[in-house]
Order: sequence, then C-alpha cells, then structure tokens
Amino acid sequence: FDTSMADDAKALATLWETGTADDSASKFAAFNTDQKVVMLDQLVNNASKLPAGSLEKMNSQYSLAETRNCEVRFRWISLGLKAGYAPALEMAVDFLNSQGRMKFVRPIYKSLAAAGPEGKAKAIANFEAHRA
Repeated sequence: FDTSMADDAKALATLWETGTADDSASKFAAFNTDQKVVMLDQLVNNASKLPAGSLEKMNSQYSLAETRNCEVRFRWISLGLKAGYAPALEMAVDFLNSQGRMKFVRPIYKSLAAAGPEGKAKAIANFEAHRA
C-alpha cells in the first residue's frame, strides 16, 4: 500500500500550518483531487494552527474560491468557516444555493451557524429563503 501521494498532500498542509508554504502553487496544481482533499482535510482538522493571513495567501496562490470541484470547494469553505475567514460566509451561502447534495449542504449549514452571530444569521436567512 503506497501512501506517497497522501504523504505529499499532508506535507504541504504541514507547511501551511507552520507558515512556510511560500511558492507552493505549482505543487498544489500538480495534485489530483484526492490529494487536494487530503490536504484541506488536514487543515480543517487543524484550523487553529494556521497563522493569521494564511487563508488569504492560500486563496491567492491556489484560487480555491473559484474552484468548481464540489469536493475541494466544500473543504475550502469548511476551512474558511472554521478559521474565521470572512469571505467564507458568502462563499458558503453561494455554495448552499448551488449544491443540493445533503452530503455537502448539512455540514455547511452547521459550520455556517457555528461561525458566529453573522454566520448563524446568514444560515437561518438562507434556509428560510430556500425552504421547500
């Protein structure tokens, strides 16, 4: 069983946690979706370890806010909400309104509601506006 691809993704996540992931855009671009998911999952689980400004820098290098891949986008938004990244609030609402799979919707609503008073208000307002 070869874990080298997952190990590469975890190593990049660790660089972000330590604030030493400068110029890693080409490495991230070479990752397949599964590697991106592994990297972002590790960061979600360790969001409190991320230095201030990391998510802004990560987005500028990797353009994660523009990704159309639902698996990657879900994790990017989850990370943003957990880390207190303000743009993640609107990204979460946009994602909720474009995605119907409960696999993604339920956790994003929960994370949005847990993201402080503004997040909770957005979650309730969006749910009420799109209630079936």
